Amino acid sequence: MKKTLVAGVTGEARHRVVTENLVSFRKPDAPPVLATPWLLHVMETAAYLAVLPHLDPGEASVGVGFDAKTVTPESESTSENPPTPTGTESGTLHAPIPTVDPDLAEVVARWPALPEATRQSIMATVRAAAESRAAQGK
Repeated sequence: MKKTLVAGVTGEARHRVVTENLVSFRKPDAPPVLATPWLLHVMETAAYLAVLPHLDPGEASVGVGFDAKTVTPESESTSENPPTPTGTESGTLHAPIPTVDPDLAEVVARWPALPEATRQSIMATVRAAAESRAAQGK
C-alpha cells in the first residue's frame, strides 16, 4: 500500500436511480425512494474509488463499515438536534442480491475515470447488442 493513503482521501461515485433501485420495486405499497442497499452500494463504490489509486498492484481493500438510521420527516430531529446513529433500523428487503460479473464490476468501478468518448462507445455497444437481442425475440 502506498504511503499516499491517508485519512481524508475522497472518492466519487455516481448512480442513475432506476425503478429497480426503489423500495417500491420490491414493496409496491412503499414510497418510491432509493432503497438503503443501493445507497450503501454507491457509498461503498465511492470508498473503493477513493482507495484504488493508493493501492499497489495486486492489492485490494475490503472492509467498509456503515452506521445508518432511517429518519422520517415526522421525526424530531433537526439540524441543531441530529439523530444519533444507532445502526440500520429500516429493515431489509429480504431479496437475494444478484451476483455481479467481475468484468461488469470493474467497468462500474472505473466508469468515472473513463474518457467521455470511451463511455459513449461502451454505451453504443450495449444498446446495439440489446437491440439485436430484441430483434431476435430474446
